[in-house]
Parts: sequence; C-alpha cells; structure tokens
Amino acid sequence: MRNARLILGAGLLLGVLGAGAKPLLAQQDPPPPEPRLKNYHPDETTCKGDLIRSSYAKNLLPWAEQPAPVLESLRQVQAEMTRATLASCVRQKLMTPAQAAALQKELGLIEPPVAQTLPQPSGTGAAIRP
Repeated sequence: MRNARLILGAGLLLGVLGAGAKPLLAQQDPPPPEPRLKNYHPDETTCKGDLIRSSYAKNLLPWAEQPAPVLESLRQVQAEMTRATLASCVRQKLMTPAQAAALQKELGLIEPPVAQTLPQPSGTGAAIRP
C-alpha cells in the first residue's frame, strides 16, 4: 500500500512538472523574421557628382569621436556603398563610366592592389604586391 502511494505521488509529481514544462516551452520567443532585402536604385538627383561628393565628405561626421578602428570600418562601408551607388548610376545610364571613374578617383575610392602571397625560392611565402 505504501508503495502504491509512493508510485501515485511520483506519477502526480511528474504530471504536474510535465504540464508545467509545456507552458514554459511555449513561451519561448519565436525566431526573428527573415530580413527583407531592399535593392536601392538611385535616381537622377542621387547620381549628381556634387551631391555624392558632399555626402561622402559629411556622412561620417556624426561618428568623428569613435575610436580609430571603428572609423576605419565605417570608412570601408561608406566606400563600398559609394562604389555600389556609382556602379548603379552607370548601369541606369544616369552617369557615364568616365564620370563615375573620375569621381571614384577624386574620392580616393580606387582600390589598391591586394597583397598576394606568392611562393618564394626560400619557401617563406612572403606577401608581395603585384
């Protein structure tokens, strides 16, 4: 009889704990929604050289007091975005390739050659600029 009460008590305890665990599991936050990607298509105003120049010069001013590594990362993002905008302007025929290239050069957006690791006779594989 005592064993029956023990088994019954254990069963009730497991039932209560099991029922209590289900609502806890159900309360978990759902996964975040997938981000919606939006392709930016510049217009005639956006593709004006003067606007691109002034925006490029002013866009990072709000973050001027950030540490150097943060500013460098922001500059890289800004450069990538500006290059993409110029390429889109050219694709949409809102700017000539020559105008975009001149603006890229003026803003210092021409990418330097990437260091390549080439095998050396000594086998060290030191980086050499092409």
